[in-house]
Amino acid sequence: MHDLIQDMGREVVREDSPLEPGNRSRIWHPEDVYEVLTQNTGSRKIQGMMVDLPDHYMVHLTASTFKRMRNMKIFIVKNAHIFGSPQHLPNNLRLLDWMEYPSSSLPSNFRPKKLVGLNLSRSCFAMQEPFRYFDSLTSMDLSHCDHLTKLPDISGVPNLTELNLDYCANLEEVDDSVGFLDKLVELRASGCTKLRAFPRAIRLPSLKSLILIWCSSIQRFPDILGKMDNLVSISIESSGIEELPASIGNLIGLQELCMTSCLGLKELPESLDMLQNLRNLNIEGCPQLRNFLKKLKDMGQHTPTFHNVDSLNLENCGLLDEDLPIILHSFPKLTSLDLSGNKFEMLSSCIQEFLYLQLLHLNSCKFLQEIPTLPPNLRFIDASNCTSLNRESSSSLLSQDTFQERELHVIVPGASIPTWFDLCSKEEYMTFWVREKFPVIALCYVFAVEGEMKKEGFSCEVRFFINGEELFELEIPTSFAKMVTDHVWLFDLRTLPPFQGKAFDSYLDDNWNQVEISCEKMSEVPSVTVSWCGIHVIQQEENAIRFTDPYLDSDSVTESDNKETELKKLTSNNKSVEDFQVFKDNCHNVNDNWEACEAEDSQMLECKGNEINKTQDDEEMEAFYASLDAEIFVPLPSKDITSISELKTDIKPSEGIQKAWKTFQEFLTKDFSEMLEPKNYSTMKATLDCLSGLSADDGVSIEMRSVIIEVSREFTHWSCDYSNASKKMKITEASVLKMHETTESLEANKSHFKEVMTMKNELHSQLAYLEERKKELEDQINAIKSDIRAFESAEKMVTKRKREIFEEGKLLLAQRDELREQLPRLRDDWALAKEIHANISTEWSKLGEKINNKSVYRCF
Repeated sequence: MHDLIQDMGREVVREDSPLEPGNRSRIWHPEDVYEVLTQNTGSRKIQGMMVDLPDHYMVHLTASTFKRMRNMKIFIVKNAHIFGSPQHLPNNLRLLDWMEYPSSSLPSNFRPKKLVGLNLSRSCFAMQEPFRYFDSLTSMDLSHCDHLTKLPDISGVPNLTELNLDYCANLEEVDDSVGFLDKLVELRASGCTKLRAFPRAIRLPSLKSLILIWCSSIQRFPDILGKMDNLVSISIESSGIEELPASIGNLIGLQELCMTSCLGLKELPESLDMLQNLRNLNIEGCPQLRNFLKKLKDMGQHTPTFHNVDSLNLENCGLLDEDLPIILHSFPKLTSLDLSGNKFEMLSSCIQEFLYLQLLHLNSCKFLQEIPTLPPNLRFIDASNCTSLNRESSSSLLSQDTFQERELHVIVPGASIPTWFDLCSKEEYMTFWVREKFPVIALCYVFAVEGEMKKEGFSCEVRFFINGEELFELEIPTSFAKMVTDHVWLFDLRTLPPFQGKAFDSYLDDNWNQVEISCEKMSEVPSVTVSWCGIHVIQQEENAIRFTDPYLDSDSVTESDNKETELKKLTSNNKSVEDFQVFKDNCHNVNDNWEACEAEDSQMLECKGNEINKTQDDEEMEAFYASLDAEIFVPLPSKDITSISELKTDIKPSEGIQKAWKTFQEFLTKDFSEMLEPKNYSTMKATLDCLSGLSADDGVSIEMRSVIIEVSREFTHWSCDYSNASKKMKITEASVLKMHETTESLEANKSHFKEVMTMKNELHSQLAYLEERKKELEDQINAIKSDIRAFESAEKMVTKRKREIFEEGKLLLAQRDELREQLPRLRDDWALAKEIHANISTEWSKLGEKINNKSVYRCF
């Protein structure tokens, strides 16, 4: 939602009751929320409330806090310090999202028949009794509830689709009723390390995901009752499960099964092959895998195959050479295979039959010595920390032939850039220029490892800059495992998704574009550095890339064709330039060292540049050319060497040799920077290689051959030195410009510093006032705390006395009820006793009368 629309909607709600927030339909502003909750001003008009209060706001709930908000449908607590247990919650709630809920139970009178979502994560909630009246509830999040020890019967929540019990550290039991929720889609209980009692059987027709990661106390996986075709993913990583039931074959829709680090797993069931929709199988760190493979091998031709599995992780399973053919036979259509950390010594040659395999991980296979062949469609291989890998296998992985056959991404131990790369730099970045269309390139980086890495790994990021602008969307973030030695990281850019297609072309201008590629570490690992980087042009348009700055000479024309035209004009108008060309040709025959020739050559180039600047005055031009002539005509050795090469009179060079000499001559007329263009560079190298192989039988003198051999040997170094020098000039110019900019920034910084100092003084004064105010408030808070403690103590005494009185009342009630039941009998007994009393009294009276009527003396 756009901010303006949101603000407009909020203003409309506020206008309903500008002065009384409790009479609005929705409340979200912290001040309004605090007022409603602390002053009990809520009303039945409130339909939604979001609590997001500053940390210093404290809310103490009372018995009537929510009592009048009967129509509230949404209650969300994002951040608040709330104390006390809610005595009432609106029964009309649809969503109750209250992280850090302050009570162990919900109110006894809470009957939310329309509640759909319940989130009480990270709270004191203990769920001591089963839920009732939660007929509409679909999502329940009780994650991180440390007081939850048992999940009781939840059959009273028939529409539940999501149940999250993640990281309930003290959860020990989940009721069997969870296994029979017909609409449950996702069941999570990760990190419940004390969970022992899990449903013994499940029949969950709608379940799609079951996650029991790090449940180290669970030993038994539930039985599967009937077919379950919707369950797609099961994760039991690092759990204590000891066996999988044979009924796991009923999970006919299962696509992903992750059993990483199930160290207690005793056996894998044969019914695994019934999972015909299984795509991803992760058995990393399973100690019983080899027993399972042995069982498969003993079955011979009846070995079950997992035709649809395309990703298999068997890292750290202790696999040996004899295990690989069984694996490769049982999983014929893999696209990703992880065999890292195993003990085999040679990668089985039958791996070349894997036509679909694209990703192969062999990280830390310390015993691996040989990789004889690769699958035809492989695009990624990680052989890092394979310290026993022989030289032939390493060279094969980094060979030009390997990268010509496929688009590949390789990580392998090594310390140098392959020799077939076009440009290498002992830096973390490379610079080159392109135009019209970005070429297809491969990049290579060497990571130097000094000492032992303390961290488990590190990450780096390859960044791209075109004309000084960083292309953030084309960054390549990459993570590497812990390295024990130097490594080479070589990859064709086309293997990475952002570079498939014409990723760069839209960023290029019409002229030459400067491209910089850097590799920067993103994590602090001082023991690892990027020691070398290199680039190889795989495919390009003609003259589309240069490794030196085409704009380096400010007097030259941008396009190379215009340079050649200008040079021809200078040659036709000035004899000194012709003499310069003759000198360049005769340099081949001078019986002097090549360094002297190069020094003279550089002098000529300097004079040539000055020549262009002196054409405005004829006298100056004449004086200039006179000095130029004096510099050019260097006395030659006494030996008569005037031809291009000293040939024997009776030997005629072949047509190929003459063509090579002609090419060599043409290149000597060009500026050295043009030699660094890939096409010219490769041609020059081929020419030098051809001429270096000539001998006296081909008509070449010993002196000339030695000069050519030295040129051939030094050409590569000159190319790198020239490129580095050009780059340093560019960097120097940028540094000078940056110095001026820094000076201006420094002046601005001074002014800004003064402003900040003024602001600091003002803030210091305000801070002093706030400190005084803080002390006053702290005194008030301490007084309030004392009152709270007194009231709490009194409340405890009253609560205790209330309980005693209540118990006495219950006892008296029981006695009264008992006496009421005895009342009819007591009445009869009372009447009978009364009658007996009357009869005895009558008889007693009669006896007295009888005695009184007789004389006493008569009796004797």
